[in-house]
Amino acid sequence: MKVLIHYEDNDDSDLHKSLKITLPKSWKTGPTSKLIGQFVETYNGNETLGTANPLDEASLHLAIRRSDDGGNSHLVDLASDAVVLDVIPDRADVY
Repeated sequence: MKVLIHYEDNDDSDLHKSLKITLPKSWKTGPTSKLIGQFVETYNGNETLGTANPLDEASLHLAIRRSDDGGNSHLVDLASDAVVLDVIPDRADVY
């Protein structure tokens, strides 16, 4: 299972980042909070990004884009204790 996590919660596009993660088997049945933790570790470990805009794992959440019946898309928040396999499809874009 692969996911692409995007961080775009900043007006400065130089601080945006996308991270492609191939999930270990054990993560598929684990909480989505593991994805946040991995992303924050990678982001803050980047000399430029982590210094300019350090992220705090506790203040972040994940969301996935869904389309309604009218074809309009919107972001739906994911609970940090939700099981990855239950709420994130393979090759999904997660925000």
